This record gives sequence, C-alpha cells and structure tokens, in this order.
Amino acid sequence: MNKPSPLVIKLGGAALEQPKALERLFTDLHPVLEGRSWVLVHGGGNQVEQWLAQLGHTTRKRDGQRITELNHVPIIAAALAGSSNTELVALMQSIGITSVGLSLQDGGGLPLLRAESLGEVGAPDWPTIAECGLLCLVKTLLSHHYVPVISSLGAATNGQRLNVNADLAAAALAVGLSADLLLLSDIDAVMDAQHQPIHRISTLAAVDLMSTNAVQGGMRVKLAAAVRATELTRRQTAITNWQSPAHVIASLQDQSSGTIVHL
Repeated sequence: MNKPSPLVIKLGGAALEQPKALERLFTDLHPVLEGRSWVLVHGGGNQVEQWLAQLGHTTRKRDGQRITELNHVPIIAAALAGSSNTELVALMQSIGITSVGLSLQDGGGLPLLRAESLGEVGAPDWPTIAECGLLCLVKTLLSHHYVPVISSLGAATNGQRLNVNADLAAAALAVGLSADLLLLSDIDAVMDAQHQPIHRISTLAAVDLMSTNAVQGGMRVKLAAAVRATELTRRQTAITNWQSPAHVIASLQDQSSGTIVHL
C-alpha cells in the first residue's frame, strides 16, 4: 500500500472562540488521520483584533490582509505564537494528538519577502520555499510522528518579526512538503457572482473569478493561496467549513461539499 501524502491543514483564529466545536473537530479527525503525516497552520484573526482594540489600536485591512504597523507586532506575536498556539497544542494533546508548537521563524524559518504596502507583513518567497530552514525541522518532527502546530508569525532576514497571512503560510508549507492542502473557513465554499457555492473550480477559472469583485476579503486570499499551492504541488486544494467535521472529513476523501481547486 502506498504511503499517504502529507497533509497541511489551515485553521482560522476564529475557531479558537468555539473550543467545544474545535474539540469535536479534532476528536473526529484524529482517527481519520491516524498513520498520516499532517501539519496544522493557524492564524489568530479575531483574538489579534480584540487585543489590538483593547490596547487602543485600529485594525486596517487591504484585500483581506491585515496592515501591520511596527508597534502592533509584539501584540500580534503574543496572540499568535503565545496564546493561540499554546491553546491549540493543549487542546490537541488532551485528545491524544502528540503535537509541537512552532512559528514560521523556527528552525531557520520560512523564506519571506516583505509586502511593503502592508507594513510589517511577510509573504512566502515561493522560489526558495523548498530550501531547508523550517521545512527540515517540520520533516524531522513528522518522521517521529509529531504534529507540528505552526503559528503564522515569521521573520525577515534582518530578524524583524513579520505577520504572515495564515492561508499563504499553509500554502507555502504544502508546496515545500509536496503535501495536500485543506483550508478551513467559517464559510462553506467559495461563492460565484450569483452567491452560489462553487464545488469545483480550475486554477484558471479561479484566477478569472478573482479578477472580478465576486470574491472579497479573506476568501479572496484563501482562493489565491489555493491556486498557488495547486499550481506548484500539482495537487488539489480543498476549502470547506471547519464547523462541520463531516464536511472536513469528506474533503479529505475528495467528496467536499465545499470547494475543490484543481488544475
């Protein structure tokens, strides 16, 4: 029997606000993923916004990505790599999933380019993703049957910490690991211009769709990440709602009620 390909799952920070639902998801996923190498990448969206607001900062976004000012970085780091990451690791280990908390900085880091228009934000440097750094550490952990839980906090080559969109970070890890990618959302599927769910879409059609105003905000970034991962891994990417474990499991079996992005 062929060994199953690795899997990268991206979970949005909003899921942390529903710990019971999140516990059900991991409880149902655990036996399904038994024997398969997988990685969890997470953001901290809602918690980051709440912490920034409590400290008197305003959140601004452009094309679905947070504009990160320099004085926001310590707060974002605390929310992502501190609170959200440790909460997820504790939850997963309580279910029996042996996990290790990391960030995009660890083990030499994920290669990033600064997205200057967004402030202290990094984007994957796609041509150098396959070089070692973080990927070597992740592969070592996977070989010893650990599940890396990776927050989307990275660093530039000069050591400046950078906020990274978690969908793009997950896509980059999927590319580096030649893995399948599952992007979990609060929405069931990508919607077309008539607000109807799209269950299957090619990368070319997805690019055309993104050239219109049909896909906005966070879903626009998610679809762009799915397109990039699918193009570079030559594997399908699934997008579905994390709140239904049955839908998530169906996505892993190519029976998604969400959206499948394919070549």
